[in-house]
Amino acid sequence: LKMPSTATTSPVSLKKMAKTILSAFDAILEAEKEFGLTGSLINLTATFSYAVCHSCAHFKGKPALGQMSILAHAVNYPHVYGYRPKNNLAQAFRARWINSFNTANPANELRTFLIDYEHAFPATPVFIGEYHTPGAPLLHDARELISLAADSDSFVGITFFEFQVSYWKGGSEMRFGMFELGGFPISKMSYANSSYTVWCLMPAQSADAPGSSIPAALAQVYGGPYLDPTQLCLPNPLSVPLSVEGFNLISA
Repeated sequence: LKMPSTATTSPVSLKKMAKTILSAFDAILEAEKEFGLTGSLINLTATFSYAVCHSCAHFKGKPALGQMSILAHAVNYPHVYGYRPKNNLAQAFRARWINSFNTANPANELRTFLIDYEHAFPATPVFIGEYHTPGAPLLHDARELISLAADSDSFVGITFFEFQVSYWKGGSEMRFGMFELGGFPISKMSYANSSYTVWCLMPAQSADAPGSSIPAALAQVYGGPYLDPTQLCLPNPLSVPLSVEGFNLISA
């Protein structure tokens, strides 16, 4: 679940937010029980906005913490939020829950937040579900967060946002993608009674990673292998239509 910032605008919306999470949490536990799933089961989360919750009873001046405190209270007292669970949510929360939030804030600001988090929720791990700070030097910023995770008992890491540029959003939202569309169509795809062109992908360049691309900088941060960008968007005779258009794509 991903909770919008509007979920914290009033006590009524907070109660609805909590009840929504309780219901979804309970439904997953019930489905696992119905299918007889046992052993090491996956952790669960609801990703909050990195927004200050002025309507929350606690942490009113701290981003995200107020929303998390509402949920921690709700799993122990679901009846207060108008929900009657079929499973022991408090027990499952202690065993399997991991908090998460989305943010575009730089690492130096998150350091203080994580100190506050560990004091507030020492027994519940946390990660950043969508992390990317356009305008901040990527190598330095991401490395600092990876270092924070390595030194923390609660903060387990980040998920970088996002894989592909969101052209449909437009404006500043197009600054986040690691890959952008190249100039070579790979295939056609049918979806919801419409046909779409599937384009090849190229590494996105950014001032945040000078002299490098965003995915190359991330590979350097994580210490992993990186692909050969020269092999992307190469015309492939097996992926073009048998037509004049296909011949022109290959011959070009």
